[in-house]
Amino acid sequence: MLPTRGMGIYEIKKGAIRLGWDSPVEEIVHPNLIDLESRGGLGWLEGFNEWMVRCGLEFAGHPGKDGKADTTLHGKIQNIPAKKVEVFWDGDRVGVRGVVLEKFFHGPKLELVAEVSTASGSSDLRISDTIKNHGAYDQEFQLIYHGNYGSSILEEGAVAVVAAKKLTPMTDNAAAATPTSPD
Repeated sequence: MLPTRGMGIYEIKKGAIRLGWDSPVEEIVHPNLIDLESRGGLGWLEGFNEWMVRCGLEFAGHPGKDGKADTTLHGKIQNIPAKKVEVFWDGDRVGVRGVVLEKFFHGPKLELVAEVSTASGSSDLRISDTIKNHGAYDQEFQLIYHGNYGSSILEEGAVAVVAAKKLTPMTDNAAAATPTSPD
């Protein structure tokens, strides 16, 4: 867990299995060293190396314009340090919980309570997040769970099974690289 990086998960290991990837960014980069607006809004990539990253909350897409506001890649939440980080045990599960605030004057006042837990003696992992709007008005939000899978589970011959009726690649390039089921 990376409390300084929005409660992202750097990697998970159990035996020979690793959930993670080999990013060119090898070190854990503190958000104070990230300029989200650099390189045309792609600065987010300068610290990107986690297995699971939360993107959002006010915005989670690509750099550009949202009305008069400039947006940066994948929003801000992953580059905001958590507060009130705690380890908990509820008798069945042990985990880590942290609070990440994305707020500013005359802007969103969103709170992410990020929780990751496992049952004692098991190999399951539960990500349970809650988002609250503490503003006086309704606030739209976006949240993407950006998972980066690499070796040891995405080797030649690996198959991904998902519960989805339809898969829509984001670009033509992605569509050309997306395998489809023979079924």
